[in-house]
Amino acid sequence: MSKKQTITLQASGNDFTVKTESHSNKMKFTATVMYLDQYSDGVPDGSVWEKILLEKSECEKSLETMNLMGINCVWDEWGKANWQFDGHDPRNKIGVVENTYIEGNELKIDGIIYKRDFSDISQFIRNTMESMGFSIEASFNDWEETEEGLIIRDVEFTGVSMLFKNCAAYSDTYIETLSASKKDKEIMTQEERNTFMEEVTNSIMAKINEVQEQEKQASELEALKAQIETLQASNKALEEENNSLKANAKTVEAKSKEEPSKEKEEEPKEDVKASTVTSDLKTKAKFVEASNVKYDNYGAMINAFIKSING
Repeated sequence: MSKKQTITLQASGNDFTVKTESHSNKMKFTATVMYLDQYSDGVPDGSVWEKILLEKSECEKSLETMNLMGINCVWDEWGKANWQFDGHDPRNKIGVVENTYIEGNELKIDGIIYKRDFSDISQFIRNTMESMGFSIEASFNDWEETEEGLIIRDVEFTGVSMLFKNCAAYSDTYIETLSASKKDKEIMTQEERNTFMEEVTNSIMAKINEVQEQEKQASELEALKAQIETLQASNKALEEENNSLKANAKTVEAKSKEEPSKEKEEEPKEDVKASTVTSDLKTKAKFVEASNVKYDNYGAMINAFIKSING
């Protein structure tokens, strides 16, 4: 098919960042304006009434056609807030696309808003940053109709419109919080944020590793303490056993010193006993001798016996 169609593909702004440079009329931003290789959640504005899918391989062929295209919005300074940023107005160009590229399945642009020329609009964008989205404007020369919608090919981008994300066809996208943008201060780009997050992650991981190493060392220290306590207990038991053996040795030595003195003390007793026995035998002998002599009476014999003993 070669019939040319014109559509506007709407997408919520993802990774929307705003910063100011030295130029007083530039408000720079980066945004994800649509997702590739997936159908839109809703039907885009234009002459097509079906969901749209743009393949990544087809988008790569058309990237440069987006560069230097205008950025537009719906704005009525006398209108109500809910009438602003709700569609397209190609004649109200408030900025320009400087660069277009792909990250993963996200189509991204770097652009500028003329903040001095449209001071009220740029301030409104700052104040509604988290709700802001985008709508791609493009034409295509070929397509494939499926049950889910149209797969478009041979695409030529003609611009992009800023609008509220609830008006966007790709409603699952999101905008990052940029509180600094309201103060008109420079904020980090995506690359700077990635670097910052990597540094923070590395710092956290280093801290985790440090804590784990400390826990490991503490565990090893507890094990060493337990081993020391075991050795100390074993040493104390050996010391007590050694002291007991020394005490027993002293007791044996003391007993060995005491036994000879006892023998010496007992020796006189044996002499006394022997002397006593000898004395008894002599007395008995004298008594027998005395009894063999004939006396006039028993009393004379006793007197003679006593005399022999005393004499």
